[in-house]
Amino acid sequence: MGNVPSGSQDLRVVGEIQVDEDGFFALVNTSTYEGFVDEDWSLPQLLEHFAAARRLASAFVVFVGPEADGTAVNVRLGHPKRVPDDGASARIDVTDGVLFVPSFTDLTMAAQFADSAVVEHPERTTQVHVPGGTYEILAWRTGESLHVSLERVGEQPLAVPTDQWDGTIAWFSAQLGN
Repeated sequence: MGNVPSGSQDLRVVGEIQVDEDGFFALVNTSTYEGFVDEDWSLPQLLEHFAAARRLASAFVVFVGPEADGTAVNVRLGHPKRVPDDGASARIDVTDGVLFVPSFTDLTMAAQFADSAVVEHPERTTQVHVPGGTYEILAWRTGESLHVSLERVGEQPLAVPTDQWDGTIAWFSAQLGN
């Protein structure tokens, strides 16, 4: 079933959740995320596209670092009692009861080709099933692990304000600064 703590009956994972080979982790609502950027996109364009998707609550993308390739991502429903100061957070809408975990390669292919879906093969892409609604995502690192929690929210403020970010995506790599 994936790496989900026991007692999370409302959260079901299909597949293993890991940081991809490029050091990225993403959660995407494929019903609302528009993947296409430009046939000749640049990295700054792509990062701004991810930031815009975060603001629209359709995708959450973080760079964990190339050294994190294959690191298991621990996903849980509900935030920890003590919220880490250096985490990244955003809201995401779940419209079909599922969020997909595409690779950076999937995201870049969709960014380059207008007719390419972010998730070409849903049956082969890791899925996180949760009841529909708006969720706050909180991601943080401890040692070699990446932790992600999802909590259903109303209009309360985010646990970690997004203005702590650099305006693009969260960078957890020590090589790139926090």
